[in-house]
Amino acid sequence: KQAILSAIFQDLGKHAIEAEVGEVGTTLIEIDELLAQLPAYAEPHQVPSPGLLMPAFSEIRYEPLRSPGCLIISPFNYPIILSLVPVAGSLAAGNPVVLKPSEMASNVSSLLARLVPRYFDSSVFAIFEGGIPETTEL
Repeated sequence: KQAILSAIFQDLGKHAIEAEVGEVGTTLIEIDELLAQLPAYAEPHQVPSPGLLMPAFSEIRYEPLRSPGCLIISPFNYPIILSLVPVAGSLAAGNPVVLKPSEMASNVSSLLARLVPRYFDSSVFAIFEGGIPETTEL
């Protein structure tokens, strides 16, 4: 956590308390909420069936996108929460993620690029660093 707070301070000059409350703490709360609601998100939901098909029943089943996945291009002003909360939502839905952090928050970007491969397979969650040309390529 200290590395994240330090990177935010280096990039944006945010005080540790502001970064803790506005970025790290809020991100953890959002992830905890996603984990708590995940079983409900995965359940099929019954919906009314057309009368002609009675006695049939209909339901909506949510399925992940899988490939090509979700591309998340995050802004610089809140580099942790606006990167990791959308990533968490996408992963919770079963979708792979490609994250392109802002080049204007280079310390946070390089920290995420070092940390993510330690915990996630690149086929599930990948990070691409760079500027406008790399973003355009994605």
